Amino acid sequence: MTAAYDPHGAAMLDYERGITDAMLVCEQDGERDDIPAAFWFRTGIEPLEAAALDLCRGRILDVGAGTEIHALLPQVRGRR
Repeated sequence: MTAAYDPHGAAMLDYERGITDAMLVCEQDGERDDIPAAFWFRTGIEPLEAAALDLCRGRILDVGAGTEIHALLPQVRGRR
């Protein structure tokens, strides 16, 4: 797959290659919303994200397309 068809993966690959200012150009609700690739490599999560993860029960499926940051907290807490 080429970068033109996988912008998320291309931005993350650029970041891994040391291009720490790599950006993913997105459109959200009709507005341009550029997201730095570093966002997916952060080590902590926002309070709202943590609160949502606190509500998870039973078996959990992380349907994200990132670096699994949201899957780690439930896993550490012993959730499947």
